[in-house]
Amino acid sequence: MKKKLISMLLAAVMVLSVTACGQAEVVDSSVASDAVVESDVADAGEVVYPLGAEDETIKIAMMSYNFKIAGDCTNIADTPFWEQYEKNLGVNLEVEMFETEDAFNLMLAGGDLPDIIMWGPELTNGGREGMLEDEIITTLSWDELEKWAPDYAAEVKANDTVRKMLTMSNGEIVGFGNWSADDRMRSTNGLIVRGDWMDELGIENPTTPEEFLDMLRAFKNEKGAEYPMALTSHRMNLLFSYGFFSSPYGLVNSQAYVDLDGKYHLGYYEPEHKEVLKFFHTMYEEGLINPDYLTLEQTAVDGMLYDGRTGVVQQSVISGLGSYIPAMAEVNPDAELRGIPSLLGPNGERAFYGATELLLSAFQGIVTTACENKELAMKVLNYGYTPEGQLFMSFGTEGVSYEMVDGVPVYTDLITKDEQYVMGQMLHQYCRAGSFWPWRPMYEYFVQTTSHPIQQAAVVAWNENDRYVYMPPYISVAEEDMAEYSRISTDVSTYASEMRAKFVSGEVDIDAEFDNYIQGLKDRGIETMIEMMQNAIDAFNAL
Repeated sequence: MKKKLISMLLAAVMVLSVTACGQAEVVDSSVASDAVVESDVADAGEVVYPLGAEDETIKIAMMSYNFKIAGDCTNIADTPFWEQYEKNLGVNLEVEMFETEDAFNLMLAGGDLPDIIMWGPELTNGGREGMLEDEIITTLSWDELEKWAPDYAAEVKANDTVRKMLTMSNGEIVGFGNWSADDRMRSTNGLIVRGDWMDELGIENPTTPEEFLDMLRAFKNEKGAEYPMALTSHRMNLLFSYGFFSSPYGLVNSQAYVDLDGKYHLGYYEPEHKEVLKFFHTMYEEGLINPDYLTLEQTAVDGMLYDGRTGVVQQSVISGLGSYIPAMAEVNPDAELRGIPSLLGPNGERAFYGATELLLSAFQGIVTTACENKELAMKVLNYGYTPEGQLFMSFGTEGVSYEMVDGVPVYTDLITKDEQYVMGQMLHQYCRAGSFWPWRPMYEYFVQTTSHPIQQAAVVAWNENDRYVYMPPYISVAEEDMAEYSRISTDVSTYASEMRAKFVSGEVDIDAEFDNYIQGLKDRGIETMIEMMQNAIDAFNAL
């Protein structure tokens, strides 16, 4: 059972498919644009909360990195948010949290499924096509959506791009998505640097690979940084996927993108990817990045930043910078953090790509095939799209975590001025702001959680690129191609991630073996995979 997932578990820790915060593999919408409007769905229903189903239990599985609270609280079920969430829903909820993606995927492969998974389907090498084929997740018909999740159905239909991204070729939908109504909420992570070190050493924002390397060398030699840039496997993935260092070599990024002619590319199959790999190998060889990035935990990276063992990390504006700024003020008040943009193009032009959230997040709330009460599960997931659910997810409970001020919800001192925990940690105790959940976030929360001048300046810096020009839509291949695409994607992604780790470390010589690597991708069917995606994009654009 689940041979694709099991195959993935045998691969290297690095995965070149979708990363947790952003770039997704493009996925079909060959369904006609009027499929929803003209379909014979039931009249929109109305779901009233609480549901009065306290005797019913819905089991949920999620990754722990969607829940970031310090101290003894390690499970979301122990928070005030969860207690109030159950009351608002009127349903008994059980949650299981997984520390690693390997553990989560072992659960999926083992078949002991919960009712709902909070997960990004593209984090598995087979993607959502593979999860459907392996009968792990189920699709949602429009009839079911209209009856059991009418608020979600209305939100989806109100945004035609989102609707097309969520829709499979059979006209049904997989998952309850998360998307932002404002583009300013989509550039939410990037490179964070010790700005005080840059000022002291007279370093401007690096614009070329050599300038970036020189900055890291100065941090190592002049400031005593053990590893000038500290990464986890996940953060390394993001550096490649978001193309922070690709533009100087004429490459948009080392994952998926669409060029100006509408042609779909996988950057790690492009010849320019060789130079990006050599750049990373230089950092590895010179000790400018930590060699244990494949196994290092994020908390260890955070500690290295606080005590000066590193000067560059990759993190988010809310849970990253939002936590770093007050923590650094405690341990090193003279330190200054700064967000810096992607490196420029080969002729000094604007960077091609950078960190961004897709319009539709890779993460979704998904009903599994093990769910015996699909109606109740869909009603649970629908809550985040109701007006009261959006407010609760964004701000928590009125009178506790927020108050209404002139008609606008405003976080209370409980959230913003706790003596023990920073704002990001408090938000995770009382709401879902700054983290994934099936809901559509309110812009008001983003304004209040990124109000520090350092955060605002970082968002400006991270927006200095043309990523929206090259970003592929979140669509899926045609239904008849799903099985073959899933098989090829698993094989290609596993091979590419294994070889990338070997190239970066120097275990395999890049100059000597890169052509063989390209041939290895070709032998595994990458050109067929690209052709399937191109067909899906052409169908999407024709809608």
